[in-house]
Order: sequence, then structure tokens, then C-alpha cells
Amino acid sequence: MKLIDTHQHLIYPNDLHYSWTDDVPVLAGKAFQIEDYQALVGEAIMGTVFMEAAVDVELYQDEVAFISQLSAKSGSGILGIVAAAYPELDGFDTWFQQSLANTDIVGYRRILHVVDNEMSQSERFRQNIRKLGEANKSFDMCFLQSQLSFAIEFAKACDNTQLILDHCGNPVLEAEQWDDWYQHMFELAQMEHVAIKISGITSSCPSNVDMKKKITPYIEACIQLFGWDRCVWGGDWPVVNLGQGLSHWIDLTHEIFAAECSDNRKKLYQSNAKQIYGLA
Repeated sequence: MKLIDTHQHLIYPNDLHYSWTDDVPVLAGKAFQIEDYQALVGEAIMGTVFMEAAVDVELYQDEVAFISQLSAKSGSGILGIVAAAYPELDGFDTWFQQSLANTDIVGYRRILHVVDNEMSQSERFRQNIRKLGEANKSFDMCFLQSQLSFAIEFAKACDNTQLILDHCGNPVLEAEQWDDWYQHMFELAQMEHVAIKISGITSSCPSNVDMKKKITPYIEACIQLFGWDRCVWGGDWPVVNLGQGLSHWIDLTHEIFAAECSDNRKKLYQSNAKQIYGLA
């Protein structure tokens, strides 16, 4: 069964600038273009949601325009765009209203593990996120495990907006950290407007362990807590190269869910992405 990849980054360093990649050897100075992605996945992926790739802040509007042009090309496979957004800025409302004219945009993201925790707790930020919900647009939450208590408060304050928690909540893959992660995920899962993205977890897995054995309990817990109707799958390419790469993650996904019924696999692999992101 083919997958919809709800977390596809594309990096075009000759057209845009991504300063954060300078400190990531597997990404630094390299291009990760749509042709590279398609050659890698072959027929395994039926379509993608482009996920903003943290371009330098002054270029975030340029990134949307660039990817929109890319998605318009025949065979791009891009079904929608999650655009970078800065709800903390004074000009957010004007920009957001203008962005609604771009029908490629299905949601927005502001990475929150690179800023002070106070940002997601501020009333201005939350008020602007609620505007996304009023416009029937989603917001991808990207928190670390250590920030999940803030994610809970943020989600409670934005209950009119479809929220997607990226990367299984970024768990610390250590036994002594399990209870803390699980309890916070349990609380998040009680909120029907919060979905979970099964993604990003291989990148933080130590290379000297059995990856499948290590990550499967976290993935199974996410499904158990959020249910089959509130989970989507993401590749997180090329960040997934910090682990064993996208092809391995796709294969591992199919191994983990091999015994699951086709109806549930279809929800995770395809249907939920269409529903949660409003894909055509």
C-alpha cells in the first residue's frame, strides 16, 4: 500500500538559504530537490505534503512562492504546502490573510523548539493560531519532549484549530524517559483536535541498537493513544538521513504495521492525511 508523505522537506540552496543546515554535516551545502526525492521513493509514495524547511526568516514568503511554482509542474506529486508562519510578529494577520489566496497552502508551522517556551504561551501567538482554525487551516506543532507540558497548554488554548504534533512528540529514546513522554502524550491525546504524526523518530535513534525494536513501542503507543483516525505518516526527508534514510524508514513502517488490517493501514498511510490536511 502506498503512502502519502505529510512531511517532505525540499532544500534548494541555490535559490534559498537554510542557515541551520550549516551545522548538520549530512545536509550542509547539499541540495535535496524534488527529482532526488522521487528517484529515492519510486512508487512507494502516492503524494506529498511539503513541509516548510526552516529557510532563513527573511525568505519564508519566498519559499512558499518557490514551492508553489514547483508543485504546479506536472508530476510534482505535491498535494499541499505547510507554510512557515510567524504568529508572534506584528504583521502576521496581514500576511496570513494574503496567504489564504494561495490555495496550495493547507496548513502552517512555526518550529517551537528553537525559541523560548514563552512564545507558545503568549496570548498574541495563541490568538493568531486560532485564526488559522477560523480559516479551516491546520497548524503543525514541533516541540521537544521536554516541552510537551507547554504543548498541552497551547493545545488547550487553541481548541478550534486542527493541530498535528510532529515526530511522535520527539521522545527521548531512553527507558527512564518513557513515563514522562507517555503521560504528556496521554494528555494531548485527550483533545480531539490534536493529531499525531508518525515521523522523525528514526533520526534520534542510536546507531548501535536495533532500530525497529527501539522505536516500535513509541509508535504503537501513539496509535493506541490517538487512535487510527488521528494519525498520519511523514518521511521527514532529508532530515531522516540523520538515521538510516527514507527508504529504510518506509520499509520499517511496512514491517511494523504488516499485521495490521488494511483499513487501519489505509487510514495511517493515506486517508487521514487527506482528511486532516484537507487534501484534494
